[in-house]
Amino acid sequence: MGAVYRTNGYALAGTITRPFNEQIDVQAALIGHTDGGHAAVSAANFNHKHIVSFNSAAIHSAGSHDPADDCHHSVISARVEGLNVLNVLTVDRIVARINCKHPPSPKSQTPKSTKLPDVEPLMLPFGAHIEGLKIAGCPVDIQFDCDLLGKHATWQDIVDHCKPTPKPEPGAPFVCSLVKNVVSACPGVNWNPKTGALEVKDFGNIFLARLVLEPSRRWLTMLQLELGSAVQLVARVGSIENNNVCTTCPPCC
Repeated sequence: MGAVYRTNGYALAGTITRPFNEQIDVQAALIGHTDGGHAAVSAANFNHKHIVSFNSAAIHSAGSHDPADDCHHSVISARVEGLNVLNVLTVDRIVARINCKHPPSPKSQTPKSTKLPDVEPLMLPFGAHIEGLKIAGCPVDIQFDCDLLGKHATWQDIVDHCKPTPKPEPGAPFVCSLVKNVVSACPGVNWNPKTGALEVKDFGNIFLARLVLEPSRRWLTMLQLELGSAVQLVARVGSIENNNVCTTCPPCC
């Protein structure tokens, strides 16, 4: 029994299209080794033309086989501290994390479905959180869905919990938010539970903890920015992916 560990992540990346066109280079990017092991990268004191900045960031990845349960385990996490976007959005600390446990495959390799794997990995974003988010200095209370963070680990479990509309076909990708509710008295700020976004007047939309799901893959972006007004910016902050795949192929395959 072998495994291919597929983990990757970055702290921040984006594109500015107004008042000028410019790419924001990927910050603190990491791709974990397919054989597992440990990897880490960090960055500090990033500032892109006083449009977006952060104090520090780090990405960490690890993967290994545990003989005690005969499972392959992998984890990818991203941390960003001291984020500032146009002096409107500030965040003390952002943490993205996805843990994966892949049970051993059965001796019979006959798949149950052409779209769902015979053995689905158990993936949880346990540990993902946002601390000290403010809009124009006004605190925003973000309430995460604890069942998504620590209970529902398979594609079907999350479909049943989130009830996306329209309902996806078996094994098809879909998107949900780890955030259950947002409470804020900030003027000009509206929480849209259908899109999972904070809608900020004369600033743009801030999508919170967006999770893209497939049976053997999770892609989590803690902040997805789609900003308009004087500065048009599309960016992702704290974006990670875990896609741990088991295989019975010999090493030469």
